[in-house]
Amino acid sequence: MQTFIEETVSKILKQEPSLEHCKFILPSKRAGAFLKEILRKEVKDTIFAPEVLSIEEFIQEVSGLSLLPANKTLFKFYESYEAIMPKEKKEDFETFYGWAHTLLHDFNEIDRYLIDTDSFFNYLGDIQDINHWSKQERKTNLIQNYLAFWNALPGLYQHFVANLLKQKKAYQGLIYRVAADQIKDYIENNKQTKHYLIGFNALNNAEQTLLQELLTRAQAEIFWDIDQYFLDKNYHAAGLFIRRYKSEWPYYQDKKFPEMPKNYYNSGEIHCTGIPKNVGQAKYIGNLLRSFSEEKIQNTALVLNDEGLLPVLLNSLPDNVQAVNITMGLKLSQTPLASFFETLFAIQLSGGKKIYYKQFLEIVKHPFMQQLLAKDVTKLQHHVAEKNRVYFVLEELRDLCKAESYELLKLCFSQKKKPIEILENFLQIIEIFEKFFTTQKALEREYIYHFQKLFNQLQNLLDEVDQIKSISALHRFYRDSINQHQLDFTGAPFKGLQIMGMLETRVLDFDTVIMAGVNEGILPAGKSNNSFIPYDLKHQYGLPTFKEKDAIYTYHFYRLLQRAKDVHLLFNSNFEGLNAGEKSRFIAQLEYERQLKVTHWMPEARINKETPKTSKKTALMLKELTSMAKKFSPSALSSYVRNPQDFYKQYLLKINDQEEVEETVAYNTLGSIIHDTLENIYNPYKGQFLSANIIDQLDKIYEKELQKQFANTYAQSKNLFGQNLLIYAVAKRYIKRFLALEKKELKDNKIELLALEVPLKIKLNTKNDWGIGGKIDRIDRKNGVLRIIDYKTGLVTPSQLKIKDFDTIINDYQYSKILQVLCYALMMQRTQGFDQAQGGIISFKNLKNGFMPVKQDKETFIDAKLLADFEATLLSLIEEILNPKIDFVEKEV
Repeated sequence: MQTFIEETVSKILKQEPSLEHCKFILPSKRAGAFLKEILRKEVKDTIFAPEVLSIEEFIQEVSGLSLLPANKTLFKFYESYEAIMPKEKKEDFETFYGWAHTLLHDFNEIDRYLIDTDSFFNYLGDIQDINHWSKQERKTNLIQNYLAFWNALPGLYQHFVANLLKQKKAYQGLIYRVAADQIKDYIENNKQTKHYLIGFNALNNAEQTLLQELLTRAQAEIFWDIDQYFLDKNYHAAGLFIRRYKSEWPYYQDKKFPEMPKNYYNSGEIHCTGIPKNVGQAKYIGNLLRSFSEEKIQNTALVLNDEGLLPVLLNSLPDNVQAVNITMGLKLSQTPLASFFETLFAIQLSGGKKIYYKQFLEIVKHPFMQQLLAKDVTKLQHHVAEKNRVYFVLEELRDLCKAESYELLKLCFSQKKKPIEILENFLQIIEIFEKFFTTQKALEREYIYHFQKLFNQLQNLLDEVDQIKSISALHRFYRDSINQHQLDFTGAPFKGLQIMGMLETRVLDFDTVIMAGVNEGILPAGKSNNSFIPYDLKHQYGLPTFKEKDAIYTYHFYRLLQRAKDVHLLFNSNFEGLNAGEKSRFIAQLEYERQLKVTHWMPEARINKETPKTSKKTALMLKELTSMAKKFSPSALSSYVRNPQDFYKQYLLKINDQEEVEETVAYNTLGSIIHDTLENIYNPYKGQFLSANIIDQLDKIYEKELQKQFANTYAQSKNLFGQNLLIYAVAKRYIKRFLALEKKELKDNKIELLALEVPLKIKLNTKNDWGIGGKIDRIDRKNGVLRIIDYKTGLVTPSQLKIKDFDTIINDYQYSKILQVLCYALMMQRTQGFDQAQGGIISFKNLKNGFMPVKQDKETFIDAKLLADFEATLLSLIEEILNPKIDFVEKEV
């Protein structure tokens, strides 16, 4: 089957073999490139090449104006705003910038649709008055300023337009309005030229005026690209615009509208598949392309409705796809350098004299910086983590890295006051990157080149205008710029797989079409409200609403299906996130029109049954374990009970948790602070009977001691705020409640404080040289009963201290607290000697239960028999740890 362009070129060549005085006008430059390629193949003789233009290029030619870039348009608009608005009602540029883009977009629409601006703006001002304020008898200054702005809009628009036209410059909408006024002059000056208008659909009023004038003067011929089915079905949005032209254009009152081809119901198979997530769609496309022949790939279009699919897809293309042409482009905001400069802007906007560690790590761990700084990165990270530096000054790092590394860091972190100074810094950083990344790093150099180009443009702009006075204004301008700038992919435009967005498919036909991201909210995009013009006013004046915008995508979608032999529609079936999982209304329409069957595909998930990690004990390990067995700590034994693999990594391989900055006080740090505070305030009273008076004294001094311990343990204690301030308050509350509990206990009991933080070590009753050692938090005597107390800042309940049987203690981590308490009791009994004692825990998260003793049945006393049974169990645990035949097997935690 011939493509639309091939059919059209064939018809034209029969009428005009020479093409010398012909001008081809198409919806896009890309469509023009394809037309030139077909002309090259079809025309056998030597001829003068016809002029091939996009509609934008043709209209600009008719207008005689030059297109003003978007950023410069904004500044020209601000000049008019400053000239028109009274001084007391003017806003600064940064505030203006927030709404000016939207208003310029509205100006663009108004001009392209040739709206009478005076009546329109007056109508708009009246609507704003009615909507918001008209019922209020007395209007505040805010209301009056608001309404004054809308009333000043006609004058603002006229001043802005007149100012641009003086300089022979314009934004796109103004070019269209001027072209519509000048089309008759253009025709008079180009009487010999025949215009071929190819493949148009949604035309604004200015375009309609130009095209109708050309057609009426018999200086043009138009070729529509639509199936007869969509023209005949009045309800079908795909034919909305062309049906209007057929019925409303004067040209077609006297001239019969041509019969359109009937390809839609004769087109090939349509397959529709729901696939979870973008990665799933990319994998599916890769599998699909793998089954295609080289010839089929040559005539395949891969249409991506979701830009986020492109990076994922490029990593999923199979080996048989030898050539790819990508027309979409990659936004600068999606490149790795974008996040780097975004962090640099955040540093400048913070305005602090000190560096925040997270921003510092984001910079030094960025892929570009890691390659540049090399080994210095590790040193810098280690310093910040070891010193627990949440905020620090750059000078701290001077001696930790090479001079050139330090100079680069200075460029990144030195605070600047003026936008121009920031850009100078950025360009110096870019220059360093450029020197480092050689020609072998082609992609990195491409990123660097585009950012260098962008910063140079911004620098030139700052030289030309003086409105960007703050860093935040520059940042907003930068963010808009990186969303507008694109990296264009190079490729053969007519060879291989064509990867494009929906709008790039205009006028083009392919035998095979794979369309991804066919989800509601993406195709069509749905309602958006980037306009100050209400829906009713748009409708009244014939401006496009969401209905017309949806119809544009409906046309492009169905046009692609008309001549295709094989169509694959893919949508994200995952229900997480906004609009996710909902197939496009276009698919639902095809289900009705073509009895389309929707299937679902899940990527093949190879679930390997996870076997627990196992580490065998080597001779070297056994030697280390034998040495450790001389003084196992209760915490090491608890770690083994919890998970032998954790014990293996921490105590044998010496692999600790990754060293990180403790921005928020960690739970173990809080525990140390509370332990040390209690030790220091109680220390003067060791060997004494406690009293209410003593507790009252402690109540007066504990807060000062707590602050001291925070300062000793946590480096950032001088600047406690947010979560850390709450943690400090929690620690304070814990100690105050503990003292209150102690005072309450002293009303009816006598408590003698014997010792605090007592280090003990014993040898176990075995022929092996095995022992245990540790530190007891507190030893006291209550009403003559010896108590061995362990403090816990976490939650412990009485049920966790009940001995069911001794095997449970060494197999179930839930009862590991018993293991620790009995280890302390055994050490105490072996070194100090006692007949009976109580061993237990005071949990600061469960202070209402006070001292919770270890229990066996209902007995709370620890005696020699219980300790003998425990010691036998303890020896069996140590024997297991040292047994070369028992591996370290991972437990589920």
